[in-house]
Amino acid sequence: MNGATQDLIERLTALTPIGRTAAPHALAGPYQLRADKHCVQASNLYGLEYDDRGTCFRWSGPSHLLRFSLSLSPSVAWRILLRFISTTDVRNTTEIELFVDGNPLGLARGQYSGMWLLSSEPVHVKARKVNDIVYNIPHLVSPGATDPLSGDTRRLGIAWFDLRLEPQGHF
Repeated sequence: MNGATQDLIERLTALTPIGRTAAPHALAGPYQLRADKHCVQASNLYGLEYDDRGTCFRWSGPSHLLRFSLSLSPSVAWRILLRFISTTDVRNTTEIELFVDGNPLGLARGQYSGMWLLSSEPVHVKARKVNDIVYNIPHLVSPGATDPLSGDTRRLGIAWFDLRLEPQGHF
């Protein structure tokens, strides 16, 4: 990708890719980052895949930490929602942790329309160039370890579908 294309992506999304300076305008309204879009703001995701129903997803891994680096407005409280369609270890549905800028947040957990949903309590972020939204996915499994015929040696956590950021009020 050339520099002009990268700059255009940053302007259109008003997001800050990892390792870059802040975008001119921090995100202040609802936003959705989906697995089927170019995910320059995410790290520790494998390539795009589809399940039997045609639902897009990306496996998390090989690290336990699924990271999203975004510029968020400090004038808004945020609810952060993560949806995933599957996990390699059922314990992940109850043990995933969320940290925003290094601070732990409580999560409500549930299932809706065949997906797992993790919803944070509202969080107010400090003014920063980049805010780190990090999910600790404690249990990773390599499909090749449970089925030697699979040949898949990746370390997988959750089949991530999307991340949504919803403003909850202004400060």
